[in-house]
Amino acid sequence: MPLEGAFKVPSLRNAANTAPYMHEGRFADLDAVIEHYRNPPASAGDHELVALELNDREVRQFVVFLGTLSAESGD
Repeated sequence: MPLEGAFKVPSLRNAANTAPYMHEGRFADLDAVIEHYRNPPASAGDHELVALELNDREVRQFVVFLGTLSAESGD
């Protein structure tokens, strides 16, 4: 069966508004999440994380992009 073991990835819509991040709420903002993936912890044991190769400018652009996926408040 082609979908065996598959899971649905959550949408990025409103991701900038859903802090704290990670399953245990470890990170307060998207910058911290991206930094975690830029420099995965060596002490994490046997994991499949590969360092995300983004420079500081690209990180800022990525955070701004994620912000554009958020709905405006209905004030």
